[in-house]
Amino acid sequence: MGGGVRSVAVALRWLGEGATMVVISSVAAREPELAVQICDAAGGRVLLGLDVRADVSRVEGWTEDGLAATELLRRWRNWPAAGLIYTDTARDGLLTGPNLDGLQICRDLYGDPVVVAGGISSLDDMAACAAAGASGVLVGRALYEGRVDLASALAAFTKPT
Repeated sequence: MGGGVRSVAVALRWLGEGATMVVISSVAAREPELAVQICDAAGGRVLLGLDVRADVSRVEGWTEDGLAATELLRRWRNWPAAGLIYTDTARDGLLTGPNLDGLQICRDLYGDPVVVAGGISSLDDMAACAAAGASGVLVGRALYEGRVDLASALAAFTKPT
């Protein structure tokens, strides 16, 4: 669950309501002490959301520039979070393919796991993300428009248990 998670109480409420994870973005970029408190309180059930356009983080629903993405990645590296969601906002919803260079920067500076969002248009894009070390992808428009069949994607990328 992401969007509007800006306090320990809100994070814990969503987790208590059944969310597996909560995503913090703007608070992680702007209020590091509070963000670490949320991560600690949620016990490893927080993903850090890094929304980027032209190497600069985007905050407040992508309406404002934040710090350089590389600075945030270095800052977040040792936080008690479950991982990172990296969104290239210039590609999001455009079906132009993922930003694999941005994924590599995230993995180099933050570590793993990194989930990729923005531009995913096909199973081939998903495979490219997997080959580049992404732990997952977020797919929206490609599902909505029928470019990606969810059952086929799950069959192709879900590890047997």
